[in-house]
Amino acid sequence: MDRGTANWSARTAFVGFDWASDHHDVVVVDREGHIVENFRFDDTAEGWQLLVKKFSKLSDPAVAIETSSGVTVERLLEAGYAV
Repeated sequence: MDRGTANWSARTAFVGFDWASDHHDVVVVDREGHIVENFRFDDTAEGWQLLVKKFSKLSDPAVAIETSSGVTVERLLEAGYAV
């Protein structure tokens, strides 16, 4: 689950990901801890497309999530995010 985490100091965006069965809450902070994104999306194909669109503006975000397994983690890893 440690994909792409070799140089954490090079990261510019850090994501807190709160998952639930029907939606997910996401907050993105920069290196200084300023919130740059704060949103909720439904656990649907359209919701995941929204997440990818929002993350496309970020430079290689690192994602912290409260679980180490499951479909949500797999989706994040498959999308290429460091989890």
